[in-house]
Amino acid sequence: MAQGADAAPTPAFCSLRWRVYWGDLPSHTPSTWSAQAAAQRRAYRHLCATFRKRLEAPVPNEPLDPLQSGAKNVWQEQHAARQNQEQIELDVQRLEMDDAPRRALAQLLYVWACVHADLGYRQGMHELAAFLWKVRADDAQRAQRDARSAGTYPPAVAEARAGNQLPTSLSQDDVQLLLAPDEVEADTFFLVSSLLHRLRPYFGAERTGTPALLKALLHRVDPALAQHLATLQLDWQPILLRWHRLLYLHEFSADEILRLWDALLYADPALELVQYVSVAMVLRQRDVLLSADYGVAMQALMHYAEAHTSSARLVDQAEAMHAAPTPATGASIASENRTEPLPEASVAAKARDRLYELTESGAARLAHLAAFQRREASAPAWSPRAEDRLRSEQRDKDTQRRRAMLSLDDDKAP
Repeated sequence: MAQGADAAPTPAFCSLRWRVYWGDLPSHTPSTWSAQAAAQRRAYRHLCATFRKRLEAPVPNEPLDPLQSGAKNVWQEQHAARQNQEQIELDVQRLEMDDAPRRALAQLLYVWACVHADLGYRQGMHELAAFLWKVRADDAQRAQRDARSAGTYPPAVAEARAGNQLPTSLSQDDVQLLLAPDEVEADTFFLVSSLLHRLRPYFGAERTGTPALLKALLHRVDPALAQHLATLQLDWQPILLRWHRLLYLHEFSADEILRLWDALLYADPALELVQYVSVAMVLRQRDVLLSADYGVAMQALMHYAEAHTSSARLVDQAEAMHAAPTPATGASIASENRTEPLPEASVAAKARDRLYELTESGAARLAHLAAFQRREASAPAWSPRAEDRLRSEQRDKDTQRRRAMLSLDDDKAP
């Protein structure tokens, strides 16, 4: 993950808010969260017990008789389970974590792969899971009650309640239960499930047309830059596989990723703005890219050097392009990128506004927020033929797989 200095304060208790944004916890009834979390944790433990048996059971010989469909299915399930487990354990060993969290991550990813057998485990999922684990574990640490101050909220919780980062209707006991340290694994499983449900298209072969959509949008908002990159015949595939599969984990520092995800998931829980965020990232490198040759351009985008302090501003720019994908919008964004970042106080105030819906007074209007309403499916105004290009674009699966592996692990030691 990229490293960098961070000026604005990072948001707290994201592991709860994101589950509200995704609909995993009902926004209008925080008083029910504890009971729902307890039920989800029981369900996770049941899944663990169920799929652990698949690894522990003896593997039958592959049936030679093609009519033995039942035995064939059992063999295929166990073979796939062991393949997933081996790849997951190999990947999580690369993470900079203690052994106990590694084992827990391996288990929850294995369970997820078994539940979603049609997709299975894919490279990169372990990094998303590790980041979500850290978010949930950090929230648990913030929420811990000091034994010497029984009857009062921990300072971080009291501050979050005062700043509308946690619903005021949550009792001290609710907070302790929701963020219990010994339930990090189960809660992370549901965070991972919700995120991968929305990122699933980027892990499937059907998303190979992604560059066509981004190039069409870039052409509408910045024709000069789009033409220059087209002349270079820039290879977008490895760039976007890296950006989209990991939701920009490698492009920003950990704190900036937290700010970016928090802003993005508030504005668009379905992650339909991802293409626009990527265009906003390209526009931030406009001056470098316009004077770059192929090698410099690929380096600038594959190893994104973020010079701005507010990654959350990318979401504002993405929303602006979604509303009006025009050269005027592109010019406005380019001008904005040349100015100083937003003052820290403004960033903090905006974060408080985004968290208002978790309070009792804000819950009533939550259902009316545009961010929580499904975007209407419509033909993209910026590219009348983008969908045709997406379907017709040629695919080379071996090349794509190789590029994906290189882009996801290019900075990691084996």
